Order: sequence, then C-alpha cells, then structure tokens
Amino acid sequence: MTNFEEVNQSQKKKGTNPWIIIIAVIGGLILLYVIGAWLMQGLGGSSTAFAPSSAELSSSKSSSLKTTEVSSELSTESTSSDDNSENTERLIIKDAKLSIVVSDVEDSAKKISQYAENQDGYVASSEINNPLDQPRSYITIRVPTNVLDESLDYIKNLADKIVLENISAEDITDQYTDLKSKLENYEVSEKQLQEIMKQAQNVKEVLTIQKELTNVREKIELIKGKMQYLGQNVEMTKISVTLALDESSLPVVSEKWRPWSQIKLAFRALLSVLRWLSYVIIWIVIFGIIWLPIWLIIKWRKKIKSQNKNTN
Repeated sequence: MTNFEEVNQSQKKKGTNPWIIIIAVIGGLILLYVIGAWLMQGLGGSSTAFAPSSAELSSSKSSSLKTTEVSSELSTESTSSDDNSENTERLIIKDAKLSIVVSDVEDSAKKISQYAENQDGYVASSEINNPLDQPRSYITIRVPTNVLDESLDYIKNLADKIVLENISAEDITDQYTDLKSKLENYEVSEKQLQEIMKQAQNVKEVLTIQKELTNVREKIELIKGKMQYLGQNVEMTKISVTLALDESSLPVVSEKWRPWSQIKLAFRALLSVLRWLSYVIIWIVIFGIIWLPIWLIIKWRKKIKSQNKNTN
C-alpha cells in the first residue's frame, strides 16, 4: 500500500472534522438570533396595530365617566335613621385598577410613584418583571380619595392605550357604626370595672376584676385598630396599575384577532431560547480550560495506542 493510499484511508476513517460542525452550529445560532432581534425590532417599532380607535377611546372615556359618577354618588350619599331624621355621611372604600400599554415601562412606573408621593400618598408595592426582555410592571399606590379622579387622569395620560379600567366601591358605614357601638359599650364596661376595683375587699376580688378589666381593654384596642384601618382605607384609595409595552403582555387581553401580537410572542420565545443557548455555549467555552486538555490527552493516548497496534 502506497503512502497516498494510507493517507486517503486515514481521512476516510476520520470523517468530517467535529470542530467544523461545532463552529457551524454556533454561527447558525448567532445568525438566527440576529435575524430574530431585527424582526422583533421591526415589529415592535410600529404601534399602529395596537393603537386604539376613536370609538374605543370614546367608549372607554364614557365608561370611566359613568363609573366615576356612580362612585361619586355613593361617596356623597346620606341615609336617615329610623329613630330620627339626622343624616349620616356614608363611608366608602374605593379600589381602582388599570391595565395600560406604555412606550417605556420603567419610566412610567417611576412617574406614577413620584406622582403618588407628590399627592401625599405612597407606593404600597412595586415590581418589574423581565426588565431586559419584555418588561412588565405591577405597581400599587395609595392616594387621598379626594384626588382619585385626578390621579386616574394622570396615569391614563401616560398610556398609549388603556386596556382595562375598573373602579369599585364598598360601603362600610354599617360595619363602622357597629364597631363604634361595641367600642362605646366596652368603654362603659371598663369604667364600671374600674369603679368596682375601688370597692374590692380582698386580693382575690382584685385579681378577678383585674383579669376581666384586661380582657375588656384588649377588646377595646382590637376594635380601635379595626376602626383605624377602615378609616385609613376610606381616606386613602388604592390604585393598582399594570404596565406593559404591548397589549399581549397584560393580564387582560381583548378577544380581537391580533396576528402581529402572536408573531411577537413567538419571536420573543425564540429569542429567549437562543439567549439561553448562548449562555450554555459561554459556560462550555469557559469550562473548556478544564475539559479541553483532558479531551486532547485522551485523544493523544488513543492515537498512540493506534500507532502501537499498527506497528505490531
């Protein structure tokens, strides 16, 4: 067998170089990632697919006005007692929810937080998910009830589109009145026990009265805490806002057929997979400091053994 035939036979045994396959796979993944990112940018650059129509805006505004009017009527409504004709102001706890599409999630969330603080309110909770991929923010603020409508208008002005708006109202007047009556009764009992304490004749009577007095005072503090909590909820309205870059990322999505939205979701999932694969490749390359020398040594030993067999 000639030297040329031996070289040709060894090349047939070796087959395709595995490094060529690895480089080709990595290059293909990088190319696919770049194409996907470019397509996502092109799809995300146009907001006309998600722009609200004038009919939707007018419907949303009219619904908002109706809800606000009902809440306003509830908050200012008065009732007459069965025993007398005195009017009692109703105690209303309001709760507002908004889901909006914005151009910059993080910036809009900061503006809402700052606005709440400027209105003598505060941020109850704030969260941003996937800030680098497809950001979505959940923020809950509390503002004085008398600036609720103004606060909702400010938040809606930040939106490119309003997907959900809901205002609920709970009347707690009866609950608060009941707690107030219980508090007055317990306070009367406390004074009576204090008077009895002064007339106690022995230690046993003092301990018994003291135990009952402690129990009454605990109930008084518990009722005061509930009344304070209800009063704070009446004075400070909770506004829960969900912000996203497109409607498909919001918890409530309309039933309309939106193919571009699904295309964006599909490419977003593809980019997430490619990003994960890139992280895996980086780890493999870094740990190549360990496994590459071992692999080369094993390959070299196999080559030595093969040469020894051919020699024998």
